[in-house]
Amino acid sequence: MRERLREFWSLLQLDFRKAKLSALLAAINVFLVVLVVGGISISAVGLLRKLADTQGVVRVQLAGATAREEVRRIDEDMLTATRALAMRSALRRLIAEEAPNAIELYLRRACQTANAEVCIVARGTTVIAQSVAAQSVVIDGKGVMMAYEEQGEHFMIAPPAPALPLLGAAAVVESDLHVYMLRVFDAKMAAKLS
Repeated sequence: MRERLREFWSLLQLDFRKAKLSALLAAINVFLVVLVVGGISISAVGLLRKLADTQGVVRVQLAGATAREEVRRIDEDMLTATRALAMRSALRRLIAEEAPNAIELYLRRACQTANAEVCIVARGTTVIAQSVAAQSVVIDGKGVMMAYEEQGEHFMIAPPAPALPLLGAAAVVESDLHVYMLRVFDAKMAAKLS
């Protein structure tokens, strides 16, 4: 075994006296080509990795901007629907008649039309009537009114978990009478945003 290793080692040792110049130049050329190709390959892999990372970041940023724009559009549509509801004479008549059940039915239909889950009519801090589409949605009327006071006619409510966040809009019916519409950030809205 040792004998074979010595023979192999003697083959690996280059005797410059016996080597021909053409064989030496060919070996050097092959070594340089392998070195250059290896360097270019390593550099190309690094550049491709950076390009893929950059492309991934850009895709995430685009998805975020698209979702943000969709939320803005939903909010604007809801504000328009809330303002239209506040201007309806039928709602004003029902409020003047002080018929909470009739107002609730009217709000339910208006919520369905506007794709909102919650509609509230309140005088000051007192809720006159509300319509909640899903029984799983828990609404704090005072929290809605406080969010409106703090954020304006477009507002968001982020209740503690497990309650879902809400996107809201408010419109003035009379001096201290307001209409509120809210949408829940649930799985349906998440699917729409994605």
